[in-house]
Amino acid sequence: MRVATDQLRSFAVVLLLLLSGYAVIQSWSFGQAFAGMDYYQFWVVGEAVEHDAVHNPYTDEERARIGALFLARATHDSDAKRQSTVAKGRPVLETYSTPFLYTAIHWFASGDYETDYGRWHAISLWSFVAGVVGIARHLGISWLATLVILNALLLRFAPFQSETQVMNVNSVQLGLLALVLVLQRNGDNARSPFLAGAVLGCATMFKPNIALISVLLLASLLITRQFRTLLHQGLGIATGVVFAFASSSLFFGTVDCWLGWFQTIAWIPPEIITPQMGNYASFPFVAGAAAANYSTAFAFALCVPAGIAIWRRRDDPIAPRAGESQNAAQAVRIVTLYGIGCSAFLLSANLVWEHYFILTIPLLLATLATGIGHAPETPGQWMVERILPALALLGLMATPTLSLAKLPHEIYFPVVQGGGTLILYGLGLRLLSLDYRPIKTKQDAK
Repeated sequence: MRVATDQLRSFAVVLLLLLSGYAVIQSWSFGQAFAGMDYYQFWVVGEAVEHDAVHNPYTDEERARIGALFLARATHDSDAKRQSTVAKGRPVLETYSTPFLYTAIHWFASGDYETDYGRWHAISLWSFVAGVVGIARHLGISWLATLVILNALLLRFAPFQSETQVMNVNSVQLGLLALVLVLQRNGDNARSPFLAGAVLGCATMFKPNIALISVLLLASLLITRQFRTLLHQGLGIATGVVFAFASSSLFFGTVDCWLGWFQTIAWIPPEIITPQMGNYASFPFVAGAAAANYSTAFAFALCVPAGIAIWRRRDDPIAPRAGESQNAAQAVRIVTLYGIGCSAFLLSANLVWEHYFILTIPLLLATLATGIGHAPETPGQWMVERILPALALLGLMATPTLSLAKLPHEIYFPVVQGGGTLILYGLGLRLLSLDYRPIKTKQDAK
């Protein structure tokens, strides 16, 4: 009987692998139909810095000048159809990303937009796949369940579909977070926390919407008195930050590029980040214009309950149940911290484009992981291990229920995706506060 079950499971895994291949091909074809509105801006800035002596792309004058310059070049190049299409739609750039993001993306550029778009599309797509699979396997989720989740996200996850259309960097961020988890796995080796911290520091400088992860991670190590790991991880993060700052300053030819970025993100014109344009931030949706004054404070306030939960369990932070793996419980804790850091940003930010919700995936996987592999025994367990994660996933997918809601997208998406994020945030706090139910793997059973 057991042999037959194992054979059936293996057959299901093979079928799901084939379906995953189909989903990847479909996603690739879908993305190739677009011009890459966001990637174009990242690409243009890097090209302008290297070839056109641009040192500060953050002024209105330079945004207009660079946009016009590359529009003219694309228009006169008969082979640059994709570039010409996107350049006409972006005659004036909106440069609000960090200098390191422009620098890092330019490392993979050849100077030909068509080639570089395909290259970045491949990096983005495989980063998403590696991020989902890497985090799921890190949590101990079986290959069967991992592939089911991956296919659902590739085929029906609205944030990923949005990412594929505009070709932003959130999928790459997810892949980087999975890499941090892999590097951090061997905590007994001093190099592992350092390398994990270095990657996390670079990833934060790449796009700082994950900065709260470092705050929560270091606070957790301090509260639980893991001082050696705190030192190594903190040094790693600092090293990554310094590397990102130095390499981008060298590329731009001046450290003033960072001053320009700090000044420009202090105020983003509200007319370019409206809900009608796809800014589905839930905090401004609820609080209105006042949200801009309290966004940072609210973000840190959302981290406080996580700190309290860690403090309460500081003397016994793992406490797996009998027969369950301490490593699996530790993985749940770390991924939950990552997820709460991401969700705190998403729930408090004034700007949350649709594709930003890719950052809910770590917490989504952590909540799903604790319910896979056993049957809930009480109505409460059914609620927190089955029903609420399913509702959160349905909300974040968004599009399956859009036609039923009959609401304008600027109302519907902040409600359902903000609601899904809020559910995951609450479930994440529960994971930090209560005993875990991590998955038992075959390796754990040995």
